Amino acid sequence: GTMAAVRVAASEVDAAIARLGLAASVAVGSANGPGSAVVSGSVASVEAVVAELGVKSVRLSVSHAFHSPLMRPMEADFRAVVASLPLQANTVPLASTVTGRMATAAELTDPEHWVRQLWSPVLFSDAVEAALAESSVPVTTLLEVGPNSVLTRLAQPWVGKATGRTLTWYTSLDTNNPMSESAALTKVALALQGTAGLMSRRKSYPWKALAHPLLQ
Repeated sequence: GTMAAVRVAASEVDAAIARLGLAASVAVGSANGPGSAVVSGSVASVEAVVAELGVKSVRLSVSHAFHSPLMRPMEADFRAVVASLPLQANTVPLASTVTGRMATAAELTDPEHWVRQLWSPVLFSDAVEAALAESSVPVTTLLEVGPNSVLTRLAQPWVGKATGRTLTWYTSLDTNNPMSESAALTKVALALQGTAGLMSRRKSYPWKALAHPLLQ
């Protein structure tokens, strides 16, 4: 399968899939914002949906059609792995991209919540809004921890408008300035304390490709 980013609302993707009758082979993979979504499924079905939408798309570099019906065949194996793990309740508030709301301890300790990650859409925009609304003290600083700044780029155009807040954005890693893990984490800590800025690009960590046994 494949995944493709499109500049339309997730509801428009759902409508196109319904018109084409392709719900068994393609789905919304991610709802990233008011006008940003990802289509995920078989190559033919994704292409058909994009054509139906009449918009340009960008293919994502992925090995599978994650968050789509095509992930269903591995559901039983994945459930067995998750069920073997000692799931624990969260100690800090956590927004779930499965439900798009603040997660409960019962959800996070239920293997089915994680199994749903396989084929459910990533409700990124809903989760961001839920997290920002949760705090008793208005959040004004957001930090993306990861190998690139893609989520920051997705959220910046609409989050400030949706919340009515002036937000400061940071990302933890920089493409052009490789550094060790400890140095990157130090940067994060200093930025959160207000004593240092963070970087805004990607590929600064010496990543090594790991083969996941369930995807072999």
